Amino acid sequence: MIVRALRGAFCVLAVASAACAPEPRVDEDPRLRRYLEQTVAAWVQGGRCASEGLGRAGSTVYVWALCRSPANGQGMSLPVAIALDPSGRPVAHRMPRDGNRHATDLDAFFPAPVRAAMRNGQAERLRRLERRLRADEQD
Repeated sequence: MIVRALRGAFCVLAVASAACAPEPRVDEDPRLRRYLEQTVAAWVQGGRCASEGLGRAGSTVYVWALCRSPANGQGMSLPVAIALDPSGRPVAHRMPRDGNRHATDLDAFFPAPVRAAMRNGQAERLRRLERRLRADEQD
């Protein structure tokens, strides 16, 4: 099976057939947001996260997450591979480590089409995530 990340869609190409479906709107799933805030942003009290889907393969969804503290603005922006249970609830995640293991982890955790999606439109993606976080902080 091959996974292809496309803007606004994901495709799964099998040996004899190809099917595309709208990309899951993981950025609108409150379960994913809570999971990111309780795990990825757990290092800071009250950390908030916004995410944008990069693709999906089976029960794993790939997102770019922007998490930060509303109190002091400290945060991080990184790709996250999130395993979902059959109901769509996040149950585990993998993030690339810092330093000399970062590139190795990207290759191990994210399929090539997702890595390509990470590079495409990165600046605009971060602007969208920043706007969502700011709007959320004002609510």
